[in-house]
Amino acid sequence: MNDKITKLYDEYMHVASNPVAAAILVLADMRDAPTPDPIIVEPEECTSYDVKATAKRLGVTSKTIYKLILAGQLHSFRVGRSVRISISEIDRYEARTQPPRTNLVPIEDRL
Repeated sequence: MNDKITKLYDEYMHVASNPVAAAILVLADMRDAPTPDPIIVEPEECTSYDVKATAKRLGVTSKTIYKLILAGQLHSFRVGRSVRISISEIDRYEARTQPPRTNLVPIEDRL
């Protein structure tokens, strides 16, 4: 792009012999040039939840989520004013707090 502007400026300087006039002509040409197609960025998959969504997923209140964050049991980060918790952190917390599975067989099945 800079090469194109420099080339146009040199051409107009040769014709106009006035740097201001050449610069104005370059700007006019650049304004009329077609703009490139916009770049469309698709939103990525959600990688974090806010406090309300985290509370809903864990089946607790937002207040409990804030308490877990303050206690260091859930790690969070801020995006602007929003407190966010990564999905991997929620998965880690769920795995840590679920009771261990045992191979106990109910009494009714043993009889």
